[in-house]
Amino acid sequence: MIMHLVRTSIFLVILFCFSGCAISPKYTVAQSESDVREGISVDSGYPGCPDCSKVMTYTSSALTGYYWMYNESVNDKGQLTGRVHVGVTNNQPNHSNTYFLKVDQTNSGVFIYGASVYLVDDAGNKKQLTSAQMNGYDLDRPKKCSNSVGQSCWWTDYFWLPNATLNQTINSGKPLTLFIGQDRNVAATDGFNRTVQSVTVGVPVNLSNEYLKIFKNELSVRGVQLP
Repeated sequence: MIMHLVRTSIFLVILFCFSGCAISPKYTVAQSESDVREGISVDSGYPGCPDCSKVMTYTSSALTGYYWMYNESVNDKGQLTGRVHVGVTNNQPNHSNTYFLKVDQTNSGVFIYGASVYLVDDAGNKKQLTSAQMNGYDLDRPKKCSNSVGQSCWWTDYFWLPNATLNQTINSGKPLTLFIGQDRNVAATDGFNRTVQSVTVGVPVNLSNEYLKIFKNELSVRGVQLP
């Protein structure tokens, strides 16, 4: 398994090099049930109260990764690279547990200014997720950028994941489907003239139903009261 993870890291580093972007942090993802069970991190407290020991946050290892290149024109292109975690926290005013997504992003070109995360339903409809604030604190990690081999920036975003959505996804046996991208104005035509059309460009990302089920099961085994 270790060699597989190393090969995954090397592969992504090669992709970064060929795409002309700075090399980002290692982007390894879970490869097995044990990776999911053993990869859960546990944190207590929050930035404004690090000794609030009853505030608990459980975050999975990266359950999936993604890589996508966009090249509409010489001035309208970029790269999306990242990985997605799922978590649960009671870091809420009412102290009830709720699910969230943690998304590590390393982007270049037009995407260095951000990429939104959407839930995608069975009909293909997209619903943008809300950024997560916990006890009034924005947990997103500050953006860091490098110009060593072209410009790329990396950061971490947190989004609330509706409890019913995760539970229904697990019960359905289907993966949780996301879309990570950005609204862009792209060239189009109405058949008579050149026009500009607003579209959401980006990459579909699936979180394994089995991994989500294992994550939830492991927390239950540990005695975590799940939403």
